[in-house]
Amino acid sequence: MCAALIVSPGFAFLGSATVCLAVTVGARVNFPRLTRSRPATPQPLQASAWREFFKPRLAGIIRAARTINPDLRVLFHSDGYFEPIIGDLVEIGVDAINPLQPEYMDAASIRRRFGTRPALWGTVGRQTTFSFSTPDEIRREVKSRIDTLGRAGLVICPAYDIDEPDIPWENIAAFLEAAREEWPT
Repeated sequence: MCAALIVSPGFAFLGSATVCLAVTVGARVNFPRLTRSRPATPQPLQASAWREFFKPRLAGIIRAARTINPDLRVLFHSDGYFEPIIGDLVEIGVDAINPLQPEYMDAASIRRRFGTRPALWGTVGRQTTFSFSTPDEIRREVKSRIDTLGRAGLVICPAYDIDEPDIPWENIAAFLEAAREEWPT
């Protein structure tokens, strides 16, 4: 079994003992997120403040959790723009980032810089692609993401919630069809 540890910027306030207890019992650890950048108004995360206050605690939590379960996969969640700290996240053991919102970060650039680690979760825009595109445009976007980013280290999915009233069901269906067609199991 592969457990998952899902963290967000506010997660670093938790103690490693709490996380270790959850990992010991095989729980999937998921705590409420503290969004650093609102999707409507990107606010760049201050990398220096993150490095000083959050990085050391988060690194300790990941280290402690992996002493119990070395196979633990760590996913970092933060909306919007957090590209300046992606290298730090990789350094402390984060395996994936979520969501990679193409409205705020360039997935191809991140892939070129970091390779397949961290895994990129998302990459198909919710605010732009899902809301305003046609089903055919959605299909082309899915194909483009897979072709551009490669299959390794890519979780092809919407970058954000798509169960909103402004998202046409036809676009959701087109996304699922394209993902199955481009990436059969």
